[in-house]
Amino acid sequence: MTTEPRHPDGADPLDREPEIRSVARLRMLHSLAAQLNLLKDVRQIGEAITHELRTLIDYHNCRVFELQDDGETLLPIAFHGELFEYQEETFDALVTKVGRGITGSCADTG
Repeated sequence: MTTEPRHPDGADPLDREPEIRSVARLRMLHSLAAQLNLLKDVRQIGEAITHELRTLIDYHNCRVFELQDDGETLLPIAFHGELFEYQEETFDALVTKVGRGITGSCADTG
């Protein structure tokens, strides 16, 4: 009885899964970077980011905020999601400051 390796180079394909995922992510980032380079409007860039993130992460909702020239105000520029409680929020209610709430804290700490 002879046994053949699972893969032509003798490596177990399951050992290569993290490497394959890393290559796929790098390809996605390259594709996203090329796409973003063509866009001029910050809102279009935000929409492209939320769309691409959805292919990587199964999120309930995602918001992209833009830091304003004053260095402290964060304005929402893109949103993609499924949670209904956010449908009633107004634009003004979503505006936040650096250091306030989850969004502001993330902006503050990077």
